[in-house]
Amino acid sequence: MTTLTEIMRFATPANLTGLPAISFPAGYNDAGLPTGMQALERAWQ
Repeated sequence: MTTLTEIMRFATPANLTGLPAISFPAGYNDAGLPTGMQALERAWQ
């Protein structure tokens, strides 16, 4: 898989179902690379 495909597999379900979501930075891993998190919520909540 390409890196883009690996990233998109996490974002696509929320986009396709219309769920509200937000992504935000979550610090750095042991290798010093930035990491992030994504929070999802039920629709209309």
